Amino acid sequence: MPALSKALSQQHDTLPTPWLSGILRRGILAELGAAPAVGKSFVALRWALHLAEQGYPVLYSSTDTTLRDQGVRLYSLAFGQPAAQENATRWLERHELPIRWSDLSIGTADLDALIRAETMYFGQTPALVVVDVLGDLV
Repeated sequence: MPALSKALSQQHDTLPTPWLSGILRRGILAELGAAPAVGKSFVALRWALHLAEQGYPVLYSSTDTTLRDQGVRLYSLAFGQPAAQENATRWLERHELPIRWSDLSIGTADLDALIRAETMYFGQTPALVVVDVLGDLV
């Protein structure tokens, strides 16, 4: 994996993440690939929640789940239990986590524009951009 080796040798800020600590870095493209239904989305969402809880801005784009489902998944992950929609909504309204969500079907040019818009919103480039279901992007 020469590309990973090269990325790890460059001087980029390491993002503090649970699991595979030291792998994710600002400004680096990382792909999380595996067979269907083995937990890739769970890992990406856990990374997103962990970074947002520490104040890092995160953009999470998923075309296979609605914004409602993303909120319920995040709540369930944060509390380790299934969430009712109303509980997730109340929790998300009370907690100002720096996560912005998108459930729009977008292409690469749209993603670039979305990242620029989120950079303006956050005042800095998102530390983590998750594109869940990369096949929809390319």
